[in-house]
Amino acid sequence: MRAPSEGLSRASRVLTPAAQFNWLVVSAPLNQAMLLGDYRPPDPSELAGWADDGVRTFLAAYGAPA
Repeated sequence: MRAPSEGLSRASRVLTPAAQFNWLVVSAPLNQAMLLGDYRPPDPSELAGWADDGVRTFLAAYGAPA
C-alpha cells in the first residue's frame, strides 16, 4: 500500500493542490448560493456528484501515474 502523499509528487506546493481540491468540490454549490441566491441545501446526491467529479479531476492532475 502506498503512502497517501505518494501520488502527489508532481505538486510544487502542498497548499496549491489542497486549495484546488477544495474548490473542485465546493465551488458550484457555493456559487449557486452566493451568486444566484439559491439558499436551499443541495440534494445529497448532487453533493456526492460534485465530490466524485472533484476527486476524479484532482487525481487526474495529481494522482500517481498508472
